[in-house]
Amino acid sequence: MVERILIVEEDENLVSSLADKLRAEGYDVHMAQDGERGWELAQHARYDLIVLDIMLPGLDGLSLCRMIRNDSKTADVPIIMLTARGTEVDKIVGLESGADDYIVKPFGLGEFLARVRVLFRSLRISKRVIRLNRNNSVTAVRGIRVGHYTDKAAATGCTVILCPPGTVGAVDVRGGAPGTRETDALAAHNLVEEVTAVVLSGGSAFGLAAADGVMRWHVERGLGYQSRAGAVVPIVPAAILYDLGLGKSDVAPDGAAGYAACENATDDPVESGCLGAGTGAKVGAIMGMERASKGGLGSAAIDLPGGLVVAALMAVNALGNVLDERGQILAGLRSAGRRGFDSILETWASLAATKSAPSANENTVIGLVATNARLSKVQAQKVAQMAHDGIARAVCPAHTMYDGDTIFVVATGEVPAEPSLIGGYAAEAVTAAIRDAVRSATSLAGIRAIADD
Repeated sequence: MVERILIVEEDENLVSSLADKLRAEGYDVHMAQDGERGWELAQHARYDLIVLDIMLPGLDGLSLCRMIRNDSKTADVPIIMLTARGTEVDKIVGLESGADDYIVKPFGLGEFLARVRVLFRSLRISKRVIRLNRNNSVTAVRGIRVGHYTDKAAATGCTVILCPPGTVGAVDVRGGAPGTRETDALAAHNLVEEVTAVVLSGGSAFGLAAADGVMRWHVERGLGYQSRAGAVVPIVPAAILYDLGLGKSDVAPDGAAGYAACENATDDPVESGCLGAGTGAKVGAIMGMERASKGGLGSAAIDLPGGLVVAALMAVNALGNVLDERGQILAGLRSAGRRGFDSILETWASLAATKSAPSANENTVIGLVATNARLSKVQAQKVAQMAHDGIARAVCPAHTMYDGDTIFVVATGEVPAEPSLIGGYAAEAVTAAIRDAVRSATSLAGIRAIADD
């Protein structure tokens, strides 16, 4: 995975030199020349490192450093502080403000690159040591494994969630244009309670074929529903999103893609961004792709007392805008000819007044909530229903006739739990995962990600 670095520095020549050197090393570099713009970028995208000058116009570097450290979304991002102030007191103030390293100007580019490499090496070691305690993805639920198949050239892919034996499954569909498979089997009044795996896929209805490969992979291993006749029938529900408008419209995930996703499945923390089912996702394309934002795949996990875990994995391809924690537009319909975003509802109302049709009406948010709670099938379905509140909080508008919004729930049954409590936190996890998807997305197939604004 390519590390993403934000440089906040007023000196244009220094910024250019640093960016050129870092890009030559393979890093993804973004730049801001004042504190306000730096804070805006830090809020809208996930960075692996922030390089920060102290002497910035407007919002100074020390204040920005404290803001970054005091915000839950950015608190753990490493910061290298650059400054001409080199006294011992200045260094102490910088480090106590939250900086991880402190470089005094003038400095050599070789020294700077060496410090960046050392910092990233230390971070990788730290992440390996504490990975099991810091997993903020759906695989934080023990026994859940996730694998992806990604085709960047065709801008499509699929994601498979493999469940341990005895996992109870349910689903709730709220969108008016869903594409699903085996969801009737998960209805509370029907026989089968356990799920073997769940598939999230791009490729529109063609992508449902990915589940064939997932079934074949499980049959080869004797995993699935054991029929009275002795046959093994894996229960593999699936949901799709429409991404045929990007990349290659004649390519969709098939059985081979689903099989490959199973082969790739691990219980490692799930990567977010443009991979798997989120590869070809977009957000707010009501006025065409040129004003849309890149969607993607996102995840989040919440630890509760008593060892309970509630986590979500969401593929975000919404008609509506994605909102941030303050209710402001985070990603979606870009304003024409200026920075920022426009309201989907207001734009849609203007189109309706002139009897114009939206440019893109193939959308959906699909995903899964996983928990180690002990739930019946009926209770799991209630959790799925409540989880949709998370979409409504993060996407405006949600659950339209042009969306196929679908959420699966899988419960591994390790810890007794109150279903309504799990449902409430399921909604929280879904909201966080949706925001994670657009913050982690990268530009692809002509759709610009907010990280590249």
